[in-house]
Amino acid sequence: MLRKTDEKVINLGIGATAGVISRTLVAPLERLKILHQVTDKINNGYINCLKNIVHKEGFKGLFAGNGTNCIRILPKTSIQYMSFELFNKYFDNRYLTGGLSGMVTTLCMYPLESIRSRLSVQNHKDKGAYKGIFDCSKSIYRNYGLRGFYRGIDITLVGSIPLYAINFGLFNFFQEKLGGNTLKNNFIAGNFSMLGALSLVYPSDLIRRRMQLRGEFGVPQYVNWIQCAKDMIKKEGKMSLYRGIRADYFKMLPANGMFFVLVGLMKKYAFD
Repeated sequence: MLRKTDEKVINLGIGATAGVISRTLVAPLERLKILHQVTDKINNGYINCLKNIVHKEGFKGLFAGNGTNCIRILPKTSIQYMSFELFNKYFDNRYLTGGLSGMVTTLCMYPLESIRSRLSVQNHKDKGAYKGIFDCSKSIYRNYGLRGFYRGIDITLVGSIPLYAINFGLFNFFQEKLGGNTLKNNFIAGNFSMLGALSLVYPSDLIRRRMQLRGEFGVPQYVNWIQCAKDMIKKEGKMSLYRGIRADYFKMLPANGMFFVLVGLMKKYAFD
């Protein structure tokens, strides 16, 4: 029988490993999504954009920002999964425990989200481009202070809490409907749960990204996220709030399905 401390450590390891592997596999789509959210570089379609990145930056360009993403994902998915399992001991509602997990994870990990956005949007071959995580961190602190790492945190919490709540809640719902805890059921349930979560809260993710980068990379200097949303709707129409969602579907659905499959595999072998 595992002690509680052992179980927490194992949950941290399970979340970290599953998160890093699943997100690395879809890293090119992650960069594509971010570019679509904050720039006008996707006018010729996703495939042409990916080809253009390879032409200008080499194959490495497809994974720009992925190092930061993995550094972010490793503790993020650890905290996410461990806190979800911890809250499950006190509450029976998976939507509630998922939402609480999302709040804790977002508050802990937001500075790395801000850094990753900048590294993903830039062309790493441009003169004056950030040289890496530490260079980007120093630039943010020098220009904006500690508050610069938390630009857009309010709209992020508005989106991340229901995102995690719906993701974990629907995963449990679909898993039961499909017949229980199997690798196939976990993959399908993970895809459907993320489909529902993303469809509802995607605009908050897009606005959050623009708030992180306001005043940089051609993004206007918005006062707050409400002004950002109004400006986007006025200039680009309501559907502008869903720019890049197709790339996010292509990325997050298989990544989320793989995450739950890997969690199931590692949990089985770690505990059994």
